[in-house]
Amino acid sequence: MIEGAILYLDTNHLSRLARSPRDPAVQAVLALLANGKARLAISLYHLYELSNPSFTSRAIVGAMLDMAPLVWAIPPIPDLFDRETLSVLGRILAGSATAPRVFYEDVHHAWNAPDVDFPVPSGMIDGFAENTSLRQRVEMSAGRGATLDGMMKKAAAVVTDPNGPLLSRLRDMQITRTPAGLDLLTPYPPEELLTKAGGVQGFPAYHVFQAMALTRLKDTGFQTVSNDLVDEWHALYSPYAAVTALDRATVGRCKSAKLQHIDRITARLEDVPGMLAT
Repeated sequence: MIEGAILYLDTNHLSRLARSPRDPAVQAVLALLANGKARLAISLYHLYELSNPSFTSRAIVGAMLDMAPLVWAIPPIPDLFDRETLSVLGRILAGSATAPRVFYEDVHHAWNAPDVDFPVPSGMIDGFAENTSLRQRVEMSAGRGATLDGMMKKAAAVVTDPNGPLLSRLRDMQITRTPAGLDLLTPYPPEELLTKAGGVQGFPAYHVFQAMALTRLKDTGFQTVSNDLVDEWHALYSPYAAVTALDRATVGRCKSAKLQHIDRITARLEDVPGMLAT
């Protein structure tokens, strides 16, 4: 059980905590971390952005993270969506109300890497900066997604059939085992799983992923760049965090997507303490 509320701040907000220690909003958030009322969530995308060669504050941000109370996010797509699917299946078959585990205190558990000797966060950021292949994987994924956005727009499957992409994914999963470890004679029917989940919204992170994509794909004038996708990938964790702070443009798309938990998402660090108190 993780003690303290989980704050998911995007890279710019994390950087502000390190670079502006006299800022009243920064001091208020740091006080929440110091007294154990909150913890900062760190994901693969933070490491990617903080290790950017053009980011000049890497050292001070890394030093701040070394001292801060952290939780580690599991790797994003597809692991996050798989866990949501198993959570839904558990609810359908056994009435389980257990939400998927998305954050861990130990990076070894979060990344399923028990034998890796991870350094402190600043060392992980430096290692990411030095390992160009790791950075290139993220860059290629984001770049490919931005290109596809431009090609698909309103013709995208998710626009013409909102249930189609998720159903396709559920079919590919071929779910033949329950969360309790019982074998099924045939794969659980994807259509039944989606219906009993209450639709796409029954898969919170996937719903964020799809709803944000729809806001872009339906806007023929929106020219998607790779950074837009990385910003949205940060938002995938927002259903499972107490408060999420993202950049203004991404929050604007969250509002356009009418996310159910929009009251826990902000573009202002100043809002975080008050949102956590409600």
